[in-house]
Amino acid sequence: MGLGGSRLSVLAAVRACLPARAVLLFTRQSEKELSALDSAVRRALFAAEDPDSFRSVNRRRLAARLRRDGYPDRVKFAEAAVDSADVADVAARARAKIDQYRPARAPVVADITTGTKAMSIGLALAAHERGGCITYVSPLTREVYCRTHGPVGRHSPAAVEWRLLLRGYRFLSGTLAEAIAPDIAARQVDAPLIDAAAAEVRALAAGHEVAAWVDETVTAGAPPLPQYSAPQRPTVVLTVADRALGLSAPRRTRLRYFTSGGAHQEQDVGAGGWAHDVFASAALLNVRCGTAGTTLALHRPGDGDPRRALDLIDWFSWWRGTGHDADDTAPPADRITGHEDTRRPRVVSADPGTPRLRAALAAHLSALRL
Repeated sequence: MGLGGSRLSVLAAVRACLPARAVLLFTRQSEKELSALDSAVRRALFAAEDPDSFRSVNRRRLAARLRRDGYPDRVKFAEAAVDSADVADVAARARAKIDQYRPARAPVVADITTGTKAMSIGLALAAHERGGCITYVSPLTREVYCRTHGPVGRHSPAAVEWRLLLRGYRFLSGTLAEAIAPDIAARQVDAPLIDAAAAEVRALAAGHEVAAWVDETVTAGAPPLPQYSAPQRPTVVLTVADRALGLSAPRRTRLRYFTSGGAHQEQDVGAGGWAHDVFASAALLNVRCGTAGTTLALHRPGDGDPRRALDLIDWFSWWRGTGHDADDTAPPADRITGHEDTRRPRVVSADPGTPRLRAALAAHLSALRL
């Protein structure tokens, strides 16, 4: 299988197919995303094949149990990165790995969900030439499908180890207002609005366990300089089942730091700066979570007119919408179809505790199929 910016589809494919051996091809661009992925794949295999033992084993002894049962030998990375734009190179590497590791007459499955187009084509060619199957993960249902045989496996969507996926974030046990650094970060993002949205999501997602993860650069004790760029990252990420909902609420008027004179000054960043920040937040979450992540840009109706910001967000993400009003900032749930659309943050313009905020969040949770 190939790797792109998201590891969720890799875990889903492994959980559904339960391969005797998994070989992971990667590009130079995705090398920094590979941290601990092999161990996550091994744990996903163990959890799917022996769920009772996985639940009972002590987490401190899990690595030793995996080694004892031979899981490290079943999950391998390629020795070197493939050329992300060279179909022939990817196909040649994939054929070589199939010939190297494939036991006699064993079936071959290539998952082409992530990676570049050239990578997906190369994997598909190699699998086809070796009589194998091609699978992909649906961005809507989260099920694994084989191009020839239809749905694969009887498992629920793959369990996600958000601690590994959301690097730079830590678990948030209380509210953001309690954890945020008061001098700088609290003047960059609207913590009360984020807390209100998080509380509404928890109430709306009844029946699902909701966990909150906070950007470490905004917490008390964080270094000062990264706090100035906090609006360019989702401040809080809510994880529900195998979906991630990023909450971003940059302040239009915020504290700026000017390095030439060392001055700290309040400044209105304007609609362009606000739109750039929320789009950057959506791009970061998309790199971490792929199609499993959606970013909500929270905005108070009295804090400037969002219509110009919406125009800029549409332009950044190439989303061709028809309306530009704050009440119509996202496509209907039945039109949300996946990869390109995750780049566009959804703008929610409502005051905390209002029916308008609850209705907007309910629509976005519905779009995530929760």
